[in-house]
Amino acid sequence: MKRSLAILMVLAVCPGYAQEVLITYQVDPVAVALGEAEVARYGSPTAWETNPASLAGISGITLRYANRDWEYWSPLNEAQHYGVRANVQLPLGAVGIAYERRIVRDIEIWDGTTLEKVAQGDSRERMLEVAFGANVTESIAAGLTVRAYDNGLVDVTPAEYASSMTPACVVDVGLLYHVRRAHVSGVLHDTFCAGLVLRNFGSDLTARYFGIASGTGSQSLRLDRFLGIGCSYEVKVSGGGLMEFSTQVSAGYLNLLNPGKYETAMRDHWIVAIEVRLFKILAVRAGGHAYPNEGIFGTKGQLAARYGIGLVAPVEYLGAPIPISVGFDCAWVPLMSGYLLEKKKATTTVLGLHCTYREPLW
Repeated sequence: MKRSLAILMVLAVCPGYAQEVLITYQVDPVAVALGEAEVARYGSPTAWETNPASLAGISGITLRYANRDWEYWSPLNEAQHYGVRANVQLPLGAVGIAYERRIVRDIEIWDGTTLEKVAQGDSRERMLEVAFGANVTESIAAGLTVRAYDNGLVDVTPAEYASSMTPACVVDVGLLYHVRRAHVSGVLHDTFCAGLVLRNFGSDLTARYFGIASGTGSQSLRLDRFLGIGCSYEVKVSGGGLMEFSTQVSAGYLNLLNPGKYETAMRDHWIVAIEVRLFKILAVRAGGHAYPNEGIFGTKGQLAARYGIGLVAPVEYLGAPIPISVGFDCAWVPLMSGYLLEKKKATTTVLGLHCTYREPLW
């Protein structure tokens, strides 16, 4: 059993044998609770990882930190995934910068021929993103993200089984149509958005690695490339002060454009989400993501639920006359029962902190 689990572990985390986690899954609890595909959320501080055009609606400065729990299976030892990001409004648009890192420690590496353990090390992924978004017209925004990504085995003993990487450099290009209307003397507003994005176009990873069956070699490792479309509709009631209420519903679709030989029937991702905000303080979120394959997060073709909350403390309402808010977000993702042996828990948790200066800088 231990040999089987160890081989599966390598299949799950080694380059070329699984989807890249940082490319496929998000770390911010807002994005996770809303289905991990915010294709059409204009001005959202987290949506630009999916569609950089959303940055065009950003005001002020936002700093965010998030940590996602991946220790849901017994062989995943000290599986740490965290991310930091900053959004800054500029005269002609807004820029976003993000860094994510995921490491799984003490991975056992087994020879695929002899079924003997040959090494042990850590699986590491890193990703750096820089994005810019701006309004092209009054109702159309465009954005671009440049992303550098690598993964591999590090701190391996013996060292010859470590993998070395030439990082991939890819881009996202997004468009977003948004229309905001005022009703009832400006107290009631509604906003409709529609988005389109192409993700992860550029170079692939080039790696020297220890293969399960083929031994040491060099290989170009494909990154998943997506076409995404989506829409959202928000209704907001503003009564002054903390008296603000809003509800936003959204839907999205991601299509895998470069499926592998055995992935031609695993291309379609469907996402739905709702977010309700109360008194500028509380946000309640729920989402569903229908994956194209069986996995720990859901059954193929069926909406797998996730949910979350957010709390915001506007500093000016605590007695300090400055337009700064600090907040906390949390998301929970239920795990599919019985998908993996020795599952540790029923749900995984994603936590985040943020600080925002809300006034326009320009």
